[in-house]
Amino acid sequence: LPIAFLCLVLGLWFTVSQADLAREGSGVFVAARTGLRVLGARLGAVLLFHLLFFIASVGISLCALPLSLLLNVGLRDDPMVHLAARLLLFFLQSVPQSVLALALGASLVALVRGEARGEVAG
Repeated sequence: LPIAFLCLVLGLWFTVSQADLAREGSGVFVAARTGLRVLGARLGAVLLFHLLFFIASVGISLCALPLSLLLNVGLRDDPMVHLAARLLLFFLQSVPQSVLALALGASLVALVRGEARGEVAG
């Protein structure tokens, strides 16, 4: 359990530190320090962002599940058409997943910048 918690915190710290790298003048060590500070101050917000985006990602996958099952059952006799349909489904599913990942990154950048502005003002 402690190792799982450590992995979770390190993963969250990594994503928040990446969000700080978007700031001009930020480097690896500055971003790591800022990421740790933001994670300590806004752990709930970071967890909520990741949880909401994980749920949305699962929702996108579940929307594609019936079509995937239909492709597997209906086109299993023709392997080339099945492969082409699977590739098309993959690309149709990857577009919303990419947009979702971009939105998570933008949300974390906004959180880090908002936290930095709050520190300067306070």
